[in-house]
Amino acid sequence: MSDKTADRGLGIDIGGTGIKAAIVDAKSGQLQSEPIYRATQPATPESTSSAVKQIVDELKWRGPIGCGFPGVVQNGIARTAVHLSNEWLNRDVAGILGEAVGQPVAVINDADAAGVAELHYNLGLELYRQKRFAEAAREMEQAVAGCFESAKVWNNLGLARRDAGEIEPALAAFGEA
Repeated sequence: MSDKTADRGLGIDIGGTGIKAAIVDAKSGQLQSEPIYRATQPATPESTSSAVKQIVDELKWRGPIGCGFPGVVQNGIARTAVHLSNEWLNRDVAGILGEAVGQPVAVINDADAAGVAELHYNLGLELYRQKRFAEAAREMEQAVAGCFESAKVWNNLGLARRDAGEIEPALAAFGEA
């Protein structure tokens, strides 16, 4: 699954009991693969990196990988590790995961990722109120890319697409809601 990777990325959400991952269209936020779940208890660097490698191998993924991590992350280093093994503390999360999969992995705090999505979502709502529908749709796309499980975001993306005259993409967005 490495064709057209410039428009797609592998999104990984690391949690205390497991990992969720899917290939996501970076422009629309739509899933390009079925979500995959792997248990990782205890959630040590070894069990987590092994599970991430299994996912990457299963998807035959070569391309951008972004990872949400449940702790404070500074320059790829875990400063806290909420609901994870303390073995993560002061370790290079991006380096550990990147070494496991043989390619770079971008890591961000999972709440920060959700915050960026919320920022795009609220900007999209304001643009929608101003009847700047095409711009609203672009911001909603960014929100969806950061929070692909939210029906509220998908529904508002559909409204913005509809009012921008983009009927087929609107129907697709409503279908995801």
